[in-house]
Amino acid sequence: MWKIVLLLAALSSAQGSETWDKPGLEPSEARPIPQDLSGLRIVGGDEAAPGQFPHQVGIWILLGRSRNFCGGSIISDRVVVTAAHCATRGTNFTVVAGAHAILDESEPSRQEVQADAKLVHERFNKEEQLANDIALLRLEKPLVFNDRVQPVRLPRAAHKSFWRSKVLMSGWGHNTTDAEDISPKLRFVQNRVVSNLYCRARYFMKHVRDSNICVSGWWKKGTCQGDSGGPMVVTESDGKPTLVGLTSFGIKFGCEVSWPNVFTRVTSYLDWIREGMDKLSGN
Repeated sequence: MWKIVLLLAALSSAQGSETWDKPGLEPSEARPIPQDLSGLRIVGGDEAAPGQFPHQVGIWILLGRSRNFCGGSIISDRVVVTAAHCATRGTNFTVVAGAHAILDESEPSRQEVQADAKLVHERFNKEEQLANDIALLRLEKPLVFNDRVQPVRLPRAAHKSFWRSKVLMSGWGHNTTDAEDISPKLRFVQNRVVSNLYCRARYFMKHVRDSNICVSGWWKKGTCQGDSGGPMVVTESDGKPTLVGLTSFGIKFGCEVSWPNVFTRVTSYLDWIREGMDKLSGN
C-alpha cells in the first residue's frame, strides 16, 4: 500500500533555532544506531572538490523549534532519495543542492527547494533495526541541472552485489566520534564493500539483511552518526557514479573502531524507487 504524505511549507522563523537531536532509538550493546545526527561524519576522509559530487544534497528537517540534518541523492529534477528514518521524523524538509559550503547561504551554486510530499517505504520498521530504510522526497519545483547539480545513476542490474568494489561515501560533518558540529565543507572517503556474511558476524548475526550493503571500517575510514540517507556510489567503467547505498546505521561503540558501516542496498529497491517516482509524479 502506497501512502504519499503531502507536506506543509517550512516556516522561515524556525531557521534561527538549531539543535542536533539524537534519534529516538537507543541501542543496546549489540544494537545499531541510526546515523542521523548533524552531519555525515566522514572518518578518515578528505575535503571534496567543489562539484565533485553533484548528486549530493543536504536536507534540513524541521522538528518543532529545532532542525536535524540528513543527506540524500538527486535521482530526478523533482525527486530525492534518502533514509526512511530521516523522512519519518519531520514534516518540513528543505533540500539544498549544488552546495559545497553547506552553511554558506550566499554560495552561488546552491539551490534550495522545499519538499512538498514524501513517500516512506511501507514496510519500514525502526524497531526491527531499520528494515527497509528508504524514502523519497518530492520537490515543489524542479532543480536546474548544471555542472554542480546532477542526478545520480541507479544500478542497472538488481542482482549485482558489488562485493569488493571500491565505493565513495560523501557528506558534510564530523571526522571523529566526539565532534559536535557539522563540517562547513563537503567531505568524502573511499573504502571497499564487504560481504553480508562478514557484516552479519560483526553485528552479532542480526541486524544486517540481504537488503543491506556493508562497507569495511578498516583503517578507520567510513561514516558515523549523521547525514543518514547520504550516498554511497561506485564509479563504473565509463567514469560515472552509480548509487549503490544509502547511509543507514553503524555500531554505537564509536566511529573509529574499524566496524563495518551499514547502508540500504539500492539494488534491492529498484522497482520500489521507480514505482514511487511514478506515484509522486501522478502517473
